[in-house]
Amino acid sequence: MADGWLKPRLVATWADRWIVLQIGAAAGLAWFIAGAVLGQANAFFAPAAAVLVVSGSIGKQVRQTAELIVGVAVGLILADGLVRLIGRGPLQLALVVILAASLALVVSGGRMVLNQATTTAVLILALYPHAGGGIFWERWIDALIGAGVALVIRAVVEPRQPLRAVRRAADAVHDRLGEAFEGGTAAVRNADPAATLAAAERLHPAEAALKVLSEETTRAAHLVSIGLLHHRTRLTLARVDAAAPHLRRAIDNLHQALRHESAALGVPLAPGLLDAMAALDRASDDLLRDLVNPAGTWHGAQAARQAQAWAGRAERAAPPTATTAVAGHLHAAAGQLLLAGRHGPFAENAPTGPTAGCNDS
Repeated sequence: MADGWLKPRLVATWADRWIVLQIGAAAGLAWFIAGAVLGQANAFFAPAAAVLVVSGSIGKQVRQTAELIVGVAVGLILADGLVRLIGRGPLQLALVVILAASLALVVSGGRMVLNQATTTAVLILALYPHAGGGIFWERWIDALIGAGVALVIRAVVEPRQPLRAVRRAADAVHDRLGEAFEGGTAAVRNADPAATLAAAERLHPAEAALKVLSEETTRAAHLVSIGLLHHRTRLTLARVDAAAPHLRRAIDNLHQALRHESAALGVPLAPGLLDAMAALDRASDDLLRDLVNPAGTWHGAQAARQAQAWAGRAERAAPPTATTAVAGHLHAAAGQLLLAGRHGPFAENAPTGPTAGCNDS
């Protein structure tokens, strides 16, 4: 039981090691600059502000990160000013937190600023024993140091190849889909119901691999959200994230097509079904290869359109049997691949509507 819980958590922690490194590096560097370089006796707020900004900005864009810093400033200004006037204590703490929350909402209206302002106010009142003696300029310097260090760390401390894990995950989806297409095409051609059903079941690992791809995409996007050198990487990750739901629906439609086909192999095969499957195989292969390429342009759009055209012919040629349902699911799968290609640089090769490319050619 313990091993079953601990191993996934250790794997997830190792996958997030760069985020952990960013937090630790920001705290240590902020402490060093404030304490060792500037000689401040109590440099607590520099690493505290650095940790607040780094941890709070994971997955956030530059504007949201700026809101974090505004929240820290709001809490610091208000707490420093009011503690001078009303002193420290439980009632004073409650009042300062209420005022900090109210001011944060007035300034931005965002929950992020609210959280940071109230947290900072609590830190000032609860952890500075001499805060009632006046407004200490050291804390302002600490805040600047911590926020500045956090921004630098978030911008530059990143893996050299943030897409490596995403590409591995995409390769796994590619391999699982390739196995299912290969087995399904052979089984349908040989009119083997058991093998066709087995090919459908092979798509479950593809769905699991696609889930891993989505997780790795999210993790990488969190890491490079404000990285200076990774603008194109962010665009690529956004493209993968937008395409994943369509890929999931395409896999589900292919799964349904193979299951229906396993029950319809006693009926003469509708013309175009095997051609549609072959075109889908090419389209998904190209999509998964080009999806994680920052300069990629999807070359599989034409294959997806061909798959729709072949499936449409099969729908019209087949009698109203299970074979018609097979063609319908293949047609839908091709449409989902076309939709997956409508994001980022792929858009120039994508149709203007979800049913484009369905006509005979």
